[in-house]
Amino acid sequence: MAQEIGCSKEYVKKIWHENNFKGKTNRSYYSNFNYFNEINSPNKAYLLGVICSDGCIYKRDNHEGMWQISIDKNDYLWLEDIKKIIESNNPLSFNNSTVTLSIVSQKMYNDLNNIGIIPKKTYTMDIEKVFDAIPQEYHIDFIHGYFDGDGSITVKRIPSKSKVQIALPERHLAIFQKILLNYHIESSWTEDNRFEKYTIPFGNLVINGASNKYCLLKLFDLHNTISLTRKTELCHQLCEQIQSNITNRSENKTAVIKWEELLESLRR
Repeated sequence: MAQEIGCSKEYVKKIWHENNFKGKTNRSYYSNFNYFNEINSPNKAYLLGVICSDGCIYKRDNHEGMWQISIDKNDYLWLEDIKKIIESNNPLSFNNSTVTLSIVSQKMYNDLNNIGIIPKKTYTMDIEKVFDAIPQEYHIDFIHGYFDGDGSITVKRIPSKSKVQIALPERHLAIFQKILLNYHIESSWTEDNRFEKYTIPFGNLVINGASNKYCLLKLFDLHNTISLTRKTELCHQLCEQIQSNITNRSENKTAVIKWEELLESLRR
């Protein structure tokens, strides 16, 4: 039937299941299994960033491949948003302090592998290959997803003392910095002993200065992707502090001007 009407078997099974037709099927849960077939939207790039930072991908012998995201259970609505964009009816799994979304699909597993997202990604993933698979216009959306997964923001009363950083393996540092420099956003690197459990150098990509912080956080809003509400609220709070210049410092005024110039260049 799938061959006759020119679609995937998974789609036929989905329609079959939704209409309560009789017949043999062994799949209870469905998603848009072709979602990663082509990375052609901000949300797709964003979700890849989430999987690369806070997710995992694996395959057991004689089973379909799968990908999974586990987060603090207080952020479960974020996973519900992710379910919506991939058109999934999979239930969330709550366990003590965490909640997990697991998607079993050999097609999605293969597509993620082709993009460069592979099992044991922390140690083996070629992040440059992943960026190459994503259109340049969506690179910031990928970084936004990575930030929502493994980034942090601490908002202080004085914007210059607020912190915006992303935890990542040191071997990924150069490509992240290169992408950010395309938007004239400068960053630095700090080692972090909290990541001693990893056998590779790990630390934080730190966004310094009001202009760099403001431009990056404003870029996160540019394509109106889904986002982790808790971090988005902090991002908006810091941006509001900078643009209102609550501390009456020239660096805040410069940040707003830099963003307006960057936005204008992106519109050309």
